[in-house]
Amino acid sequence: MHAYTVTSKPSRLRRAARRVWACFCHLAAVALCLVLGLAVLAIRICRPVVELLARAAVRAEIEASIRTGMPPLASIAGRRLAEEMTKEFKAGWQDATTNNTTNSSTS
Repeated sequence: MHAYTVTSKPSRLRRAARRVWACFCHLAAVALCLVLGLAVLAIRICRPVVELLARAAVRAEIEASIRTGMPPLASIAGRRLAEEMTKEFKAGWQDATTNNTTNSSTS
């Protein structure tokens, strides 16, 4: 008689526990991916809103400076920051789209 035929298999309870653990791990991975995806979506949705609010604040400050006669120093700095951020975002977006098209055409 060979040794491998004498050894016992895992019990039904142990096999069921392994399946439950595997299902739990798979569900946890799916839940993690879902949460990360929702976080990325929320960030991508909020960015245009933040830019819109920043531009509205700059316009309001410029209008206030016109009415009061005081220089709009904060709006000048904010406008430059917003323009720089927009320029950097668009450049990154262009790089990402060109990298995706070159990668997809080579494969």
